[in-house]
Parts: sequence; C-alpha cells; structure tokens
Amino acid sequence: MPGFGNVVSVTVASTLMPVERFGNSKKCGAFTGYTSRQKASAGRQIDGLKITKTGNCRLKRDLALAADRAMRCDPELAAFAIRLLNAGKHYNKVRVAVGRKLAERAYSLLKRFARSETH
Repeated sequence: MPGFGNVVSVTVASTLMPVERFGNSKKCGAFTGYTSRQKASAGRQIDGLKITKTGNCRLKRDLALAADRAMRCDPELAAFAIRLLNAGKHYNKVRVAVGRKLAERAYSLLKRFARSETH
C-alpha cells in the first residue's frame, strides 16, 4: 500500500489483528482514534473539533506519516486530499482523513488475507 513501509505495516497489522473483532471497516477506522470530537450543549451540536484522545498513539503517528506519503504517491488519495483542501479544511484534518482511509484499506486487506488463510 502506498505510504506503508516495513515499520508502519508491522505497527498497523499488529494493532488491528485479529480483524474479526471489527464488524466493518468504519468500526476499524473509529478504533484508530481518528474521529473528531463532538460537543453538545443546550441542543447545539458542534462538530469538527480536534481528534479524540482515544486510540493507540503509535498507530496514530504511523498513520499520519503514512498519510503524508500516500497523498504524494496514490492518485486516489491525492484527489481526495485536494478536494478537502479546496473545501477549506486544514492540512492536519486532511491528513487525519487520509490516515483513516488508509486504516480502512489496511483492514480490508487484512480481512481478505485472514479469509484466504482459513480456506
């Protein structure tokens, strides 16, 4: 996968395994901690705050580094990042969004690999 080197792939695989504990890729993305906080008070909902403090900090760091690399190498992720930047999103938020997409892709690959091993 673009952006994943030897160290990052080991960190991601060891953190996400066993993949059976996640119902789908969205739940795996949420497990990484790359979700923005929400604040609700008096019927008002405030979205788009900083990311949550939950999740493995090493996994978050490695996914952020992988996202930086993937935005330069993968045309699909580059187009996604450019679209978010043109919409006025800050670079760090774009990097988090790309990192979450990378985590969901890694989940799909690990799940496919685990399924092929059992057959």
